[in-house]
Amino acid sequence: MYTKYKFNELTLTATNYNREVTVKLPQDSNLDELFDAFQTIVKGLGYSETGLKDIICEWAELHQKHDAEEQKIEEELRERIKQLEAENLSLQKYHEYDYVRISNNLAMEA
Repeated sequence: MYTKYKFNELTLTATNYNREVTVKLPQDSNLDELFDAFQTIVKGLGYSETGLKDIICEWAELHQKHDAEEQKIEEELRERIKQLEAENLSLQKYHEYDYVRISNNLAMEA
């Protein structure tokens, strides 16, 4: 297969304590295949599958909490923007009323 790239495969290599693990994937590999290759490397370096799963679960929980916090902040900001827009509209109406009142007073004085 001809591609514009020099290499037509994805190579992942890790070395730890004189142990080297290499996984080669096709260049068009998807994220699932890449993750499987990462798991293979981690296990090949001697780490347990249980430890890997625990780390992934902890990472997922952390990011779920972070995403929930971000969503809460975004909702609070949207609500504050609505409040400010309402205050601005009220302020505009006040100034319009004030302008009309001043104009009427000036017209009555003339």
